[in-house]
Amino acid sequence: MARCRGGGRFLARRWLGVGALLLGASACKVERDAAGSERLVTQVAMVRPAADRAVAANAVVAGASAPEPPQPDETDVRSQEAAAYCHQVEVQALETNDGLPKRLDRDTMSTRVMAYGCDIILEYAMLDLAVSDVAVNGVHAMRGEVREKLCADRGALGVMAHGGSFTSVYRDERRALIDQFTIAAEDCSEPGSAQGTPTL
Repeated sequence: MARCRGGGRFLARRWLGVGALLLGASACKVERDAAGSERLVTQVAMVRPAADRAVAANAVVAGASAPEPPQPDETDVRSQEAAAYCHQVEVQALETNDGLPKRLDRDTMSTRVMAYGCDIILEYAMLDLAVSDVAVNGVHAMRGEVREKLCADRGALGVMAHGGSFTSVYRDERRALIDQFTIAAEDCSEPGSAQGTPTL
């Protein structure tokens, strides 16, 4: 009776040499042909999960084709699209930051832009201004003005529709914090905002 000698061990050693573990990849058996003589049959299975091997084997036996891969969930697709969109926001923030600092007007300089996904941080320096010079009602008015501009801007609304936000940080000429606030989609649905809540 013929025997299969060392086939599995040889393949295992060979694949281990390149960092892959191939256990049970070689199977040997003896079959008898129609004339009754013995012949050696060696089968090598592909390296894949056991569950996949069983499905593929059953499909071959039944004469059927391999099962169709599952279609991606709509939520997964939207999540992937949002991730790609927010990655582009990060890239644009880096590119913008390379051109800073930049004077915006007589009193304001843009000093830094950062993005973590679709969450954007904008830092400004208020020139010729100290924290002690800033009135509380002036800070509230500034927040309202920024909110109005962001809620009316299509680009900003697109960022917020992907779950993003805009944090504005204002410092005086000595870098002391004057105020900071965040505008997100829900702020655009507040009374007095220029736009309703953005949607994808």
